[in-house]
Amino acid sequence: MRAMESAEISTINDGIAEALQISRIIFDKYRRSMKAITVAILGACLIFVAHGVPVSRINLASPVFCYLEDAVERTISSSYASGLTITSGFYIREDASSDEVFYYQAIQVTASISGTYSFISDSEIDTIGYFYENSFDPSVPSENLILTDDDGNENGQFLIDAFLEAERVYTLVVTTFDSSKTGPFSVSVSGPGAVDLNSFTPSTSRPIGATTTVAPVLSALSGGLSPAAGVFHRPDSYNEDSFYYQAIEVSVQTSGMYILTSDSNLDTIGYFYHDSFDPSVPENNLITVDDDSGDISLQFGLEVYLQAGNKYILVVTTHETQATGDFSVLTNGPGPIELTSFTPSTIQPVLASTTAAPILSALSGELSPAAGVFNRPDSYDEATQYYQAIEVSVQISGMYTLTSDSELDTFGYFYHDSFDPSLPENNLIMADDDSGDISLQFGLKVYLEAGNKYILVVTTHGTYETGDFSILTHGPDHVELNPFTPSTSQPLTAVTTPAIVSSAFSSELPFDNLKFARLDYGGEVKDNAEYYYQAIEVVVSASGMYTFNSHSDFDTMGYLYDTSFDSSKPNENLIIEDDDSGDEIHQFGFKISLEAEHTYVLVVTTHLEEQIGSFSVSMKGPASAALRSSAK
Repeated sequence: MRAMESAEISTINDGIAEALQISRIIFDKYRRSMKAITVAILGACLIFVAHGVPVSRINLASPVFCYLEDAVERTISSSYASGLTITSGFYIREDASSDEVFYYQAIQVTASISGTYSFISDSEIDTIGYFYENSFDPSVPSENLILTDDDGNENGQFLIDAFLEAERVYTLVVTTFDSSKTGPFSVSVSGPGAVDLNSFTPSTSRPIGATTTVAPVLSALSGGLSPAAGVFHRPDSYNEDSFYYQAIEVSVQTSGMYILTSDSNLDTIGYFYHDSFDPSVPENNLITVDDDSGDISLQFGLEVYLQAGNKYILVVTTHETQATGDFSVLTNGPGPIELTSFTPSTIQPVLASTTAAPILSALSGELSPAAGVFNRPDSYDEATQYYQAIEVSVQISGMYTLTSDSELDTFGYFYHDSFDPSLPENNLIMADDDSGDISLQFGLKVYLEAGNKYILVVTTHGTYETGDFSILTHGPDHVELNPFTPSTSQPLTAVTTPAIVSSAFSSELPFDNLKFARLDYGGEVKDNAEYYYQAIEVVVSASGMYTFNSHSDFDTMGYLYDTSFDSSKPNENLIIEDDDSGDEIHQFGFKISLEAEHTYVLVVTTHLEEQIGSFSVSMKGPASAALRSSAK
C-alpha cells in the first residue's frame, strides 16, 4: 500500500513540476496576458490528468495554481469610454472603397509596465480597431500600422492583443465596419500594468476629400460670372480656352464633412483648393474638382472634409468658355460655412481672349474637275478628291468656328502657314468630317492668332465628287477668307475624272440549292451552319477603284475572292468581306481596287441561315464590269 502511495505521490510531483514549467513558458511567451493565464491553467490541468492524477486529487494550492493565481492578481484593467459623432474625425479606411468614409476616434496609449495587453471594444455599432506604433495620419492610414482586428470578440467587436513597451506612445484608432456610422463605445484594457488612454486629434499630411451624409446646417452665397469677373484657363482645358470664374474663401468652425453645390442656368464646374488659389497656376493646391454631380442638372456637387481653422478656396466657373450669368452656392454640414468672395493674386498675368461676339463671315465656292485634286491624308493613294484651298486670317486672336454647308458630304482640313497638295500631312493642325451643325458637313473650332496665316482645305468624303459649297465662320472678329491655288514641292500625279460606269447583277437565293459554312466575324468557319449563297465572277475592263453594293429584302453579306472560290475552304483567296456597310440598311458594301481583265469572285450570302429571296448587286467604277454566275 505504501509503495502504491509513494508511486502516486511521485506521479503527482512529476505532474506538478512539468505543469509549472509549461505554465511559465506559456505565460512568459504571451507576456502575462489574460489569454496566457487562461491557456496556462487549462494546460496545467491537462498535464495533471495526462500523468494519471484524478481530477479530484488536483490541488489548487499546488505551486502551479499559486503561480497563476498570483499572475491573475497582478493583472490590471483600464478603460476608456467615448463616442463617434458627425463632429468626430473622418477618414477613408485603407481597406474600403475610395468613396466610403468613416468616423474615427484616435486614442493615445501608454503602458506603465512592458507586457502584453488586451484591448476589447464594447458598442452597439460594429467596431474595428487599428493599432499604430507612434503616430497615426488619417490621410495615410497604412503608415505605422501594427495590428488590426474586426470581430475578434463577439457581437461585432474587436479584440487586439499587443505587446507594449513601458512609457512608449502607441495609437489605438476606433472606427466602424460600415461607413458614416455613429454611436457610443468603450474600450477595456487588461495587462500587467496600468494604461493611460487619452483621445487626441491627429494631424494630416494632406487634406482628406470624401463623401458622406452630413447634418443639415445650411449656408449660401450668390454671385455672377461676367467679363468683369476674373478669367483663367481651367486645369483640364486648352490653353487658348478662357473661362470666367469667381473665387470664394471657405472656412468652418466645426470640423466634419460638408457638401457644396451650385445652382445656376449655366453649366457650372467647381474647383476646390487648400490654402490658396493662383489663377495663373490653377493646378497648385487643388484638392478636388467636379462638373455634374450636383442635385440639379449640369451643376457641380463637392463633398469634402473641412478642418476647423483651415482656409479653403472654392472656384466657381463654367463648362463652356466665356459663359456669363448668375449662380448661387449652397452648402450643408455639421456647422455653418463662411463664404467670402475675393480677388486672388497671381504670380504672372493670365492672358485670355475677349468675349467671342457672334461676328459672321462667309465664302462660297465650287468643287469641279477644274479645281485642284489631291489624295486626302487619310485616304488610299488611289482615292483622289477635288479640293479648294482657302487662306484664313484674323485681326483679333480668339476662338473661331468654321463650318461647311453643301449638298456634298464635305471634309475640312486646317493647316498652319502653308499647304502643299503633294504633302497633305505637312503643317496639318486638325481635320473634321461630320461635326458641323448640318448633316455630313464639317465643323472646325480653332484658336486663331492675329497676324498668322492659316489654310482651310475644303474637299469631299467620296472621290471625284463635284458641287457647290459655302463656308460660314463666327468668332470675336471678321475672318478673311481668300481662295488660292497652292504650289507643290513635287508634281502631283492625278488621274482625270473617270466616267462613273454602273454595272448590275440580279438573282435570287437559293441558287441551285448551293449552301456553305460561311465565315463569322472572327474569320472562323461557322461549323454545322449552312447558308444559301451564289458565286458571281467579276471581271473589269479597266483598273481602278470600284464600289459594290447589295440590294435585297433580306440581310446580305458579301465576300470577294481572288481568282477562285472553294465553298469548302471559305478562307482561301479571300480579299475582303462586309456585312452592313452598304448604302441600304443590312446590306453589304465595300470599295476596292480591281485589276483589269483579272478574275474575281463575289459570293453573296445571308446573315441568317435558311434565308431566301431575290437580290441584286450594283457596281460603280471607271469602267464596265462583266458579272456572271459561277457554279462554284
